[in-house]
Amino acid sequence: MKKLATATVLSASVAMPALAGGLDQPVIAPVIVPPAPIAYAPQWTGGFIGASVGYIDSDGNLVSVVTDADGGTTEVNDVDLSGDGLTYGLRAGYDYQFRNGAVLGGVLQYDRLDLDIGISDEQVDIDESANSVLRAGLRGGYGAGANLFYLTGGWARLDTDVSGDGDGYFAGLGYERLVTDNVSVGIEALYHEFDDFDNADVEVDATTVGLNVNYRF
Repeated sequence: MKKLATATVLSASVAMPALAGGLDQPVIAPVIVPPAPIAYAPQWTGGFIGASVGYIDSDGNLVSVVTDADGGTTEVNDVDLSGDGLTYGLRAGYDYQFRNGAVLGGVLQYDRLDLDIGISDEQVDIDESANSVLRAGLRGGYGAGANLFYLTGGWARLDTDVSGDGDGYFAGLGYERLVTDNVSVGIEALYHEFDDFDNADVEVDATTVGLNVNYRF
């Protein structure tokens, strides 16, 4: 009986320091892992190709021309040339979107024109048609999610039957919207001015309104 009591006391004396040590262990706080930063993914950065269709309204002024008429010559000054028609063409470009949402890009576009700007009366007969317009320019704007608002402008060339090619400029504004990750649709209104033609002293102003669809990559 004495041996049993002694063993009990010894067991208790061994267990108590272990128990006391367990109570003194520090409480380990849970480790909180911060979420990984979300990668910046600009929606408007990348190249694109597309197609467009629209409407053109032009006003022209033939400053001076000398034409043969019944074996003689006729000088015509300040003849008004105007017309309207349809446009259709192809476009390609590249945009870069900055972290603040600003977008800067370049666009090359070629449009075929269905535009007659000739005049026929008792004084003069000018059968003039505009066949195409080529544009190369910059655009800058702001991308708000799937929406892009921008201004654009640059160099343009108008090809005609009689007066030859005419160099000039264009300027305007546009809006584009992503309908899928890779497809966008847009509308654009542009003003053009051409005054440097190969074969005549002609000035032509033209306004176009067009719709476009683009594949972005």
